[in-house]
Amino acid sequence: MLTGDEYRELAAEAYANAGLNPADYPFPLMKDTANTDWYDKFFRNGLTMLHDLSFSGGNERTRYFISGAYFKEKKTMIANDNERLSIRMNLDQRINKRLSLAFKMGGSYNRNNLFLPQSDYYTNRPNINPYNADGSYALYDSVTGYRFLNRLAYAAQNDFNQRTFAVNGNVSATLKLIDGLEFTTTNGLDFFNIREDEYESRKNWSGMDIDGKPVGYARRAQTNYLRWISINRLNYAKQFGAHLVEALIGSEAMDGRRNSLYAFGSNFANDDIREISFAPEETQRAGSSVEEESALSGFSRVSYTYDKRFAALFNLRRDGNSRFGKDVAWGTFASAGVAWTVSNEAWWKSKTIDFVKVKASYGTNGNSRVGNYASKGLYSFDEEYSYNGQPGAVMTTGENPAFSWETTRMFNTGINLSILKRISVELEGYRNTTSRLIDNVDVSRTTGRRRLTRIWAACAIPGWN
Repeated sequence: MLTGDEYRELAAEAYANAGLNPADYPFPLMKDTANTDWYDKFFRNGLTMLHDLSFSGGNERTRYFISGAYFKEKKTMIANDNERLSIRMNLDQRINKRLSLAFKMGGSYNRNNLFLPQSDYYTNRPNINPYNADGSYALYDSVTGYRFLNRLAYAAQNDFNQRTFAVNGNVSATLKLIDGLEFTTTNGLDFFNIREDEYESRKNWSGMDIDGKPVGYARRAQTNYLRWISINRLNYAKQFGAHLVEALIGSEAMDGRRNSLYAFGSNFANDDIREISFAPEETQRAGSSVEEESALSGFSRVSYTYDKRFAALFNLRRDGNSRFGKDVAWGTFASAGVAWTVSNEAWWKSKTIDFVKVKASYGTNGNSRVGNYASKGLYSFDEEYSYNGQPGAVMTTGENPAFSWETTRMFNTGINLSILKRISVELEGYRNTTSRLIDNVDVSRTTGRRRLTRIWAACAIPGWN
C-alpha cells in the first residue's frame, strides 16, 4: 500500500500528466500532510484463550461425564471480540439387564462484538487523517473538505453487539424385549435465543441525518426458537448360521416455532441513553413475526447378509411436512442396494489387495428445504398500505396448494479396495436425476403475482468420485 508521501507524489504527477498547470494543483501541501497506515489502524494483534475442565467416572451401572469451557478471543480486527461459556453433561444409567436410560444436555452463552470496516482499510487514501488536531475523530477529509465516513469512529462510538444463548437436551431409553429385539425412544428439546443491539452514535455520520444534525439511531432484534423432537425405533438383529438379518421400523415427529421481535428508535438526547424506549415516541417503530413448522415421518429398513460376502439392503420411508400444501404434504421414498465383498470369497488369495467390495444402489430422496410458508398465500400489513385511514395489506407470497416435495432419483455404483492394509481406494459413479425441481419462477400476471415457488423442471447430474 502507498504511504501518504507516495500518494501525494503520484497525484501531483497525474495532475501534471493531464496537461494541467502544477501551480493550480488544488490540494496545497499545508493541508495535505497525513501519512496514515489504514491497515495498521484497523488491525491489531489478536489473542485467543481457552480453559476447559471435565469430570468423568462411574461404575458398572452408572457412567457420567461433565465438562465446562470458557473461550475468549480478541480478534485481529478492532472492535471484534468473542466470549463463550459452554457446558456439557452426559449420564448413562443401566436399570437392569433389559432397561437402560441416558440423559444428555448441553448449553452455551456467547457475547460477540461485530464491527464491519467494509473495504476502508485498503481503499481509504493514505493522506487522510482520521483525527482532528484535538484528537477527536475527523468528520471531514482535511484535504478535500468533503464529508468523511470515518469507520474508526464507528468502531469506537457505535454498538454492534450480539448475545446468544442455546441449550439442548434429550432423554432416551432402551428396552430389550427379547433376544435380538429392542425398543429405543429418544425425546429432546432445542432452545435458541439471539439478541442483537445496534446503535449509531450522534458523534459520527452514521448517527446524523442528511443535514448533519446529530440524531442517533438504535435497533434491537430478538429471536427465540424452540423445537421438540421425538424418535422411536424398534430394532431387530439375529444371526442364523451364515445368515444375518437386521430390521428397523420407527417414527420421528418434530415441531418448531420461531418468534422474532424488532424495534427501532432515533433522535436520542445524547449517546449515554441508548434504550429505544427513551427515544421520542414518534420515532419509535416495532414489529414481530412468527414461523412454525411440523414434520412427521415413518421409516423402515431391512438388510440381509450371507456369510459376510453378499449383502442386500432395502429402505422405505414416508414423510409429511407442514411446508407443503395440505393435500400433498406427504411423500414416499425408497431405496435398495446390494454389495459383494469379493475378498471374503474362499478363492481370493491376494495379499496385496486384501479387501475388495463391489456395490450398487438405487433410490429416491425428498427435499423439504424451502421456506416454512412457501405453499401458503401470505399477506404483509404495513402503514404504507393503509387506505382512507384504514389498515391495509398486500400479498407478498402467492398461494400454491399443489406445491410438494422435490424428488431426486439416485443411482450409485462403485468399488472399495484396500491395498496392503495401508491404502484405501474408493471409486464411485453416480447419476442423480431430479424430476421435480423447486424454483421461484415467473407465472401469469393474471394470478396477481409475478413469481411463484413451484415444481417446474428436471435436471440430471452424473459424475465420478
